[in-house]
Amino acid sequence: MMEAPPHVVLRRATRDDGPTLWRLAGECPPLERNTVYAYVLLAERFAETTFVAEDDGRAIGYLLGIRSPTRPDVLFVWQLGVLPSHRGLGLGGRLLAEAVDRNADVVSLETTVARNNAASEALFRGFARTRETGCAVLDGHLPAALLGHAAEDDTERLFHIGPLRRGPA
Repeated sequence: MMEAPPHVVLRRATRDDGPTLWRLAGECPPLERNTVYAYVLLAERFAETTFVAEDDGRAIGYLLGIRSPTRPDVLFVWQLGVLPSHRGLGLGGRLLAEAVDRNADVVSLETTVARNNAASEALFRGFARTRETGCAVLDGHLPAALLGHAAEDDTERLFHIGPLRRGPA
C-alpha cells in the first residue's frame, strides 16, 4: 500500500464542513448518505472527534466520530469515507490515528461494519494490529431487518478495538 502524500492535511471539522461531509458521503460508496442537517449538526456537536482530510484545500475524506456521554472513553466511528481516487494510500488509517491521538482520554474505538464490506473490515482490523491491541467482533449487532435492509449481508457487526495505544507501536 502506498502512503497518503505528505501534503494531505487532516483537521478537525466545523459545522461549516457539514455540506462537504454530505457531498463526500455521496461520493464514497458504499456509505449511506444522510441529510445535510445531520452532517452539519454532527460536525458542530462532535467537532473534537470529526476530521476532514484535504489535498491542496480540496476535501478528499472524513471521519465522523461520536462520544457518548455515558461512555466518554469510547470513540464510536459513525462514518469514515475516502474518495475512490484517494483510496489505497493509507488515508483511512491516518484519519483513525488522528481521531484517537487527538483525544487522549479515549481508550477504545467502536464501529459497525456490514458483513459484505471487506474493505472496512480490513481497515479496522489493520488499525488494531498497528496499535497492537485487540479487535473483538460481535456478529449480528444490528440486524439487516432492523435497518430496513432485505439482504442479510447488510447486517452490521460491532467492532470493538482496544485498549488503545497512542501513536505507532
